[in-house]
Amino acid sequence: MNKTRIQLKLIWLLLAAVTLVALWQLNQQRQLATDVIAPQLPIITLGGEEIRLGAPNQPVRLLFFWSTSCAICLEELPEWVQLHEKFHHTGLEIVAVSMPYDPPAHLLRVKQDFALPYAIGLDMSGALKKAFGVLGTPTTVLVSKNNRLLYRQLGRTDFTALDKQIERALNQRSKETG
Repeated sequence: MNKTRIQLKLIWLLLAAVTLVALWQLNQQRQLATDVIAPQLPIITLGGEEIRLGAPNQPVRLLFFWSTSCAICLEELPEWVQLHEKFHHTGLEIVAVSMPYDPPAHLLRVKQDFALPYAIGLDMSGALKKAFGVLGTPTTVLVSKNNRLLYRQLGRTDFTALDKQIERALNQRSKETG
């Protein structure tokens, strides 16, 4: 009986390890899925405006999928404000896309408490989360002027790497328009 229990525990442990590896590989594939056309969905902001992805002459867009219940997301908000201040005059548009379970009242309170200068996109149906393959928060997605996915990151934001990607995207934009 004792030997059977040990064998069962080993089988469960093996299954858990295989599942974790499969989930990790799926996450890696989603992170590496760049240079493809971004989903062309409208984003309705907390203020009621519509941002249309894939519109002609769209700016370079940085989508930050977040939640008011995500500790890392809240911790990073001051850095997102700094990123906005650094790049907004160059044509970068940041949109913080909320999770479907975030009540608009909570979003408004966080926007006011942190003086967020960029748009807060509402994803009440989860369509944006699904279309962009968001597995968790925070998730960062950089979209080119031509609506191509340039960069995707799940988890804590690497602002140094993100700065480089933004500069590259903006330089590409100026070459295309100049």
